[in-house]
Amino acid sequence: MEEVKVAFEMLMYSKNNPEKFKGSNELMAWSCGLFKLLGGGFCEIINILIILQSESITDVIKDFIAFGIIADIDNIMAATLFSTDVEAVIEEAAITYPKSQRFTKNKHLISLWR
Repeated sequence: MEEVKVAFEMLMYSKNNPEKFKGSNELMAWSCGLFKLLGGGFCEIINILIILQSESITDVIKDFIAFGIIADIDNIMAATLFSTDVEAVIEEAAITYPKSQRFTKNKHLISLWR
């Protein structure tokens, strides 16, 4: 299963390259790999249990395809995010608001926000 393979690669990379992650980030990188591994394993176990409980061949095929799509959703989301230049989109987006909203009654809150 591809998800488990990628999860092991993430775990090994975080273990073999601690200098890339400073402080608690090493633990975070390792945790991401662990959660990816657990999620892939859990999905596979649930997939097997549901397929074993299916009453007909059409249910087996339907459930297998459905779990395949669910397992690929994270790959689809990642491809969508990485194909978009988020920084350029944010810079191009012009924020407009009425002139009446360009003031504040509490300048102290604005100084805390900056």
